[in-house]
Amino acid sequence: VYEGKEQTPELLAGFEKLVAAWRNGELDVSIENGESPHELMARQQVALDHMLAQTDEKNILVCMHGRALRIMLCLMTGVDARYMDDFPHTNTALYKLLYDNGQFEIVDHYNTAHLEALINE
Repeated sequence: VYEGKEQTPELLAGFEKLVAAWRNGELDVSIENGESPHELMARQQVALDHMLAQTDEKNILVCMHGRALRIMLCLMTGVDARYMDDFPHTNTALYKLLYDNGQFEIVDHYNTAHLEALINE
């Protein structure tokens, strides 16, 4: 519904209404033809289980869109998805997590150091 559309005031208001619902814990709400946070988390859990089952892997890089990243960080750290916006993001920002004894820990939070040269040009 939103992809490829001009960001009009009406479109932005609809998106803000959706995000407000999520912040209020309405995590089964989605845009037309889209996934709700709960649906996305279920799909992400399958992918996460697959990654963790790869015993020959040491480091895994995951790249995704910002909203999906925020939701996956909630999934991985056990944070209620209504607080997804507590994980800031910008394009190419990095989060580094360690996995040990069945738990994820964020060890590098919202790292944008690699962008500093671009910002300071």
